[in-house]
Amino acid sequence: MVPVRYLAEIKGFEVKWDDYTYSVELNKEGVEVPASSVLNRSYTDDDIIWLARIIHVEARYLSIDAKVAIANVVLNRTKHPDFPDTVYDVIFDSKYGKQFPPAHTAAFRQLKPDESCVIAAKMALEGINNVDKCLYFNNQPFKNKSKDFYIKIDGEYFYY
Repeated sequence: MVPVRYLAEIKGFEVKWDDYTYSVELNKEGVEVPASSVLNRSYTDDDIIWLARIIHVEARYLSIDAKVAIANVVLNRTKHPDFPDTVYDVIFDSKYGKQFPPAHTAAFRQLKPDESCVIAAKMALEGINNVDKCLYFNNQPFKNKSKDFYIKIDGEYFYY
């Protein structure tokens, strides 16, 4: 195994590490990457960062499974007609009250999520979903949603 940075620099590429998205950017003047070699992803770097931030404040010390599950609650909402259609808008949505209260603190917008939260965000954005179509979670059971209960992960209850 050889580090990518080493090979890229030998070939004259500039290598940049993005600390927020845990991504590598390779640049070299005059080099054009064929469109067929470019990953067409359905999300932006901002989606990664916002999703990782909400995971960080809601599940920082929980397992990767719980983190992916919380990310999927946000992503499931973007696909549901009762909620906004972007990660950012779901996180800050207040149509039904503040759904993610930690997002409404002053420090949230500057928060640098830890590595595991970024990884969980990327996993969910790439299609790993362990909570089906769940739209809600809480660290205590919802008494009025027992028929909508799906799964409990690390003490978090997930509901349709």
